[in-house]
Amino acid sequence: MQRRRLAALAGSLALSPVLPAFAQGRDAPWPNRPIRIVVGFAAGGVADIMTRLMAPKLSEALGQPVVVDNKPGASSVLAAEFTAQAQPDGHTLMLSSEALATSAFIVPNLPYRPLEDFSFVTQCGYFDHVILVARNSPLRSFEDFMAAVRARPGHVNVGAVGPARVDKLRMQGNLQVEAVSFRTTPDLLTAISNGNLDAGIEVIAPTLPLVQSGALRPLATTGRERTTTLPDIPTAMERGVPYLHTSYNGIIGPRRLPPPVVARLNTEFHRILRQPDVLERFAPLGVTARFGTPAEFEQLIRAEIDTWKTIMPMLSPA
Repeated sequence: MQRRRLAALAGSLALSPVLPAFAQGRDAPWPNRPIRIVVGFAAGGVADIMTRLMAPKLSEALGQPVVVDNKPGASSVLAAEFTAQAQPDGHTLMLSSEALATSAFIVPNLPYRPLEDFSFVTQCGYFDHVILVARNSPLRSFEDFMAAVRARPGHVNVGAVGPARVDKLRMQGNLQVEAVSFRTTPDLLTAISNGNLDAGIEVIAPTLPLVQSGALRPLATTGRERTTTLPDIPTAMERGVPYLHTSYNGIIGPRRLPPPVVARLNTEFHRILRQPDVLERFAPLGVTARFGTPAEFEQLIRAEIDTWKTIMPMLSPA
């Protein structure tokens, strides 16, 4: 039922009307044509739904259509490269994620510099993850998972979309697990459900239908505190494992966006992220709204890159 609600929400947002464009020339004050928000994930996921919630409200505020453009693949590198190469005129933006920081460590020959090639506008939200096993798994608790890892170092396989989440678990928790990388969330959840993985790590929202049906068993969440979405499930830190992984996203654009454009976008997104109907629709996604200044968002990315330098010291960002 939860999956159907999310799918219906995504579908209705995709068809949401937007305001007609004003008859303006390209040299008119910004914005003078439709604005594109690039999303580095497939339609129907948390990032996509969040963007489609905000897009009509931004359109109303700015008087131009706001189009959501999904460019999934390569840990969001394709979307980020497209955004970095766009004209810095405020008509191409991106809903970025922690992949902006982690891609520097997992993608060879990265076609952009995570800090230097973008303008930062604002953070939008954050959300925790959950460590899961299949319903028939012998691992009944997070303690069982830890015992299995210690009894068979290097032989317990843990899957995630991209390698970053499992790499962080290995390094922060000092755990010898085998990482298995997946391209999409459905592929990952299918592998966990079928017992092809010993465990998996994923954002909470898309796992809820399978958790509620009993197909997946949550063992631990990955934030500093228990999440309201799964209040009965302990955090890994609560169980003595210093694994902390909270995803976040925010709005960026090509470098050298005009400061007045950045300031206006920051103001409008903050207004949107305060609205009760937006917060209400974020809740089933497991998203907590968070916003701040452009400098604060840039500092968040910089700090995340510094964290990954300690986790993967043999690599350095592009």
